[in-house]
Amino acid sequence: MLRDITGAKLLKEKEDQLERAYFWNELASSMSHEIRNPLVAIKTFSQLLPQRYEDPDFRAEFSEQVTAEVDQLNHIIDKINEFANPPKPVFNPLDVRKPIEFAVARIQTELDHDHLKIHLSSDDSSVEINGDSASLEECIYHLLMNAAENLDNKEGSRINVTVKGYSPEKSRGKIYIIISDNGSGIDESLRDKIYSPFSTIKARGLGLGLPIAKRVVIDHNGEIDVETSSGGTTITIILPTFKEGE
Repeated sequence: MLRDITGAKLLKEKEDQLERAYFWNELASSMSHEIRNPLVAIKTFSQLLPQRYEDPDFRAEFSEQVTAEVDQLNHIIDKINEFANPPKPVFNPLDVRKPIEFAVARIQTELDHDHLKIHLSSDDSSVEINGDSASLEECIYHLLMNAAENLDNKEGSRINVTVKGYSPEKSRGKIYIIISDNGSGIDESLRDKIYSPFSTIKARGLGLGLPIAKRVVIDHNGEIDVETSSGGTTITIILPTFKEGE
């Protein structure tokens, strides 16, 4: 029995090491790709500068383009730092609907999507958890932003956010946050690596939304599940309810 337990523990440690190695290899590969794009643009303009220095239109374009690319590099670095060094969560009794409402308000303020409708609903069950409001808001915000960007303000775009105190199929003591959209689903080429940083087909995007959301859910001792198809995507977050003494 002791040998069996020791063997299982060693196998688990090996799997964790391989998973971490894969994660950092993916991160390094994706980072190099993201950083290379702005550097190529800067290098191209720099090489042309001696030949076209006397052209005022080129100088103006050079200044504008290089500044934009440097800003993009700084943005990438800032996001990587935020991802690598998140604030330590502070847990308190919390109505889980509050950070969701804040996240929806942020999306509606930032996006000028007149065709997008976001509908919130919840049942009458208790929806109190032991949670960190700021990180949960960030989690929901990223998931909503991913959905909104996929919908791309098409006519009839809709995101439903549902909070349930329990699932009929499962026991009480859990809270379910269900975010579903009627978009085209996650691109098929990304479905096997949706939690890997930088997995995105957007021209200007870091693909950190789902990795950040997953980390927040894990910090809250929860689970996250993604179902996607050409008819839309549904993300289910399962969190433990608040218990006295936690």
